[in-house]
Amino acid sequence: GVRMRALMDELFETMIRKLIADHYITMENYFLDGTKIEADANKYSFVWKKSTLHFEKKLKEKVQATLAHIHMLTQQEAGEYTAEAPDELPARLEETAAILEEKVEDLTEQMAQVNDSEARKALRKERSALKQPLKQIREDFLPRLAQYEQQKACLGNRNNYSKTDPDATFMRMKEDH
Repeated sequence: GVRMRALMDELFETMIRKLIADHYITMENYFLDGTKIEADANKYSFVWKKSTLHFEKKLKEKVQATLAHIHMLTQQEAGEYTAEAPDELPARLEETAAILEEKVEDLTEQMAQVNDSEARKALRKERSALKQPLKQIREDFLPRLAQYEQQKACLGNRNNYSKTDPDATFMRMKEDH
C-alpha cells in the first residue's frame, strides 16, 4: 500500500524527468484534470464505397454526353458505352482523344495556310470547339476514371478505407458528423 505508493510516485517523477530530458515530451500542454483532446487532423480522409460508385456512375454519364457531343462535332461513330465492358471506356476515350488531336492539328495547319481573316476565324472557332472536349477528356475524365478504379481496387469488399492508411477500415464515433 503506502510504501508502494511512495515508490510509484518516485518512479513516475523519474520517468517524466527522463522523457523531458530526452525531448520525448514537453511540459507546455499538461492536463492534470483528465482533459481529452481529440485530434482532427485528416478528419475527412475516408473514402466511401457508395460515394465512389455514385461518382463513377455520374462521370460515365457525363462521358457519354461528351462523346455524343464529340460525335456531333466530328460525325464519327460514337457507339454507346455498355456496363458489361467497363475496362473499354478509358481505351475508347484515348482513341477519341487521339482523333480529336488529329483534327485539331489539321485545323491548325489549315489556319496557317489561309490568308482570309474570316475563314481563319471560322477555323479557329471550329478548333476551339474540338479542343474543349479534348481537354476535358485528358485533364478530367481519364484521371478521375483511374482514381475511381484505384479506389475500387483498394476498397475490395469493404465499405470504406482511410486515404492515409489504405489498409485501415474506419470506425466512426457517434460524435462524428
